[in-house]
Amino acid sequence: MPVYDSFADFEAAAQEFYQAAPANIRFVTKFQPTEGAMRFKLTNDVVTLQYCTQTPADFDRVRVLQETLASAMHNISRPADFDLREIETASATNNSTSAAGAKPAKGAAKASGGKGGNAQKSKKKKR
Repeated sequence: MPVYDSFADFEAAAQEFYQAAPANIRFVTKFQPTEGAMRFKLTNDVVTLQYCTQTPADFDRVRVLQETLASAMHNISRPADFDLREIETASATNNSTSAAGAKPAKGAAKASGGKGGNAQKSKKKKR
């Protein structure tokens, strides 16, 4: 489990690691309050790359790295047997079924313009 001392080394290793097997990669962020540090881990459950820092500037650099990896993730090609139409049809069926029997949320205003269920009634005190 390599622990990197410089962010540049961690970033280069992370991008190379991600390119090797993008479907199996997880990026984990953990704050360690005893040290006042953030620990960043990139893992595929076999190999783990780690970088630990207390510098706020590195937090921004890691955020940019996460955005880079996330944008690369969107460019992954779909499996050959993937059919988006089946998912859209199932989703549309579930949405129409749930919308028909849906009840308004507690406290939501009534359609007639009345007060919601959480509205407090004003009472005058009698003397």
